Amino acid sequence: QAAKEVHSEEDRQQMTEDLQSGIRWATENSMELNDTKFQLLQHGGRDDLKQPYALTTSVEVVCEGSVKDLGVIVDSELSWKPHITEIIKKANTMASWILRVFRTRNQQHLLTLYKTYVRSHLEYCSPVWSPYMAGEIARLEAIQRSFTSKIEGMDKLNYWDCLQALGIYSLQRRRERYKIL
Repeated sequence: QAAKEVHSEEDRQQMTEDLQSGIRWATENSMELNDTKFQLLQHGGRDDLKQPYALTTSVEVVCEGSVKDLGVIVDSELSWKPHITEIIKKANTMASWILRVFRTRNQQHLLTLYKTYVRSHLEYCSPVWSPYMAGEIARLEAIQRSFTSKIEGMDKLNYWDCLQALGIYSLQRRRERYKIL
């Protein structure tokens, strides 16, 4: 990864030289870089500095609206909304799959499946992208609320009583604990 603050055309030129230096080093050390995996994320108010970077004479890295790094998506506004939307989609898909494939509504079985296949998506790298807006928090909690209500004996309880009966915490509470650790 290469990251640099670019405030002027000179900074931009220095960034280009740094990128080309890294490519030269890789070539000298018999390393092959995959040009298609280079991503460029630019943000800030200076549109005149938001231009593609040339890696070689034939390869240019153009700015993208959002990039994915280690499974976490961030957009050019430095917002986590695309990431949160994506993990909600994945978690809903997994929750639906579990409820469709497994007929049992046994507490132990469903909790194990939920923690393994659904919650893992909702918590991956959460200290990095942890939501602070009430709407995003509610969208994430809605997945756990929906899933836990399908567990045997939990359909008549409200969300907080359901969590207490199952012995689990809300997703927001778990993220707060991760931040402390």
